[in-house]
Amino acid sequence: MKPSLLLAVIASLLVATNPGEDAYAEWLTQRIQVSSCQPPRSPTCYTTGVLPHALLKSMLKQYSYRRNFIFFSVYTTALLELQEHNVGIGGFFLQTTHLQAVSKETELQYKKDDASLGEQQ
Repeated sequence: MKPSLLLAVIASLLVATNPGEDAYAEWLTQRIQVSSCQPPRSPTCYTTGVLPHALLKSMLKQYSYRRNFIFFSVYTTALLELQEHNVGIGGFFLQTTHLQAVSKETELQYKKDDASLGEQQ
């Protein structure tokens, strides 16, 4: 097989399998709901872990920006204290940054709020 034909086939496959915004929102929703609410719980769990799957997916889709480079896409999501940067290529997503939590000061405030709720009950 000629190298140019092989290159054309690979390029066509990458274009055809470049994941769209719905696929990205579904992948990120599942990842957030699984990873943020596992011990030790991150502050993200308190805001995103209690939302129904469809609502969180809709919110993530609304606050995500896609840069389509034809063969792959770069996604940026900024919602509440969550900031994500990921790459979609070949029907898969590559995590380029981890879930970014809020500052330590805000995290301490979450813990204070939890403690005060426990005292009120």
